[in-house]
Parts: sequence; C-alpha cells; structure tokens
Amino acid sequence: MIFAHTADWQMGMKALSAGDKAGEVRKERIEAADRLQILILTCHPERYAGLSDVERFNLEEILSKS
Repeated sequence: MIFAHTADWQMGMKALSAGDKAGEVRKERIEAADRLQILILTCHPERYAGLSDVERFNLEEILSKS
C-alpha cells in the first residue's frame, strides 16, 4: 500500500497556476486516481463534487451510529 500526502486543495484545484499545462495537470491527476486508491479526508467535500465513480462516506453519520 502506498500513501501519498498532499494538501487538501490540490486534488480539487483547477491547476490554473500551471498555465497552458493546466489541462495536462488535471488529466494526470485523474489518471493517477484511476491507478491508485486515494483516500481524501476533507472539510470541503464540495471541492471533489466533480469526481465520479467514487464511494463517499460521511464520518459524522458513521460516528453518530456507533
């Protein structure tokens, strides 16, 4: 198992600071997500609304049931 640590905002960012490479950066990020299992713990789930084929869990709901 490989863990990759990154700032929360990087997975959902548009990579605009990459200039004309922004589209390529976003594409690489999505392709990496296809190859890897990624766990995102976030206080900003709206940043990841565009990710498809994902399983989402609400930790508050899970904890409230225990």
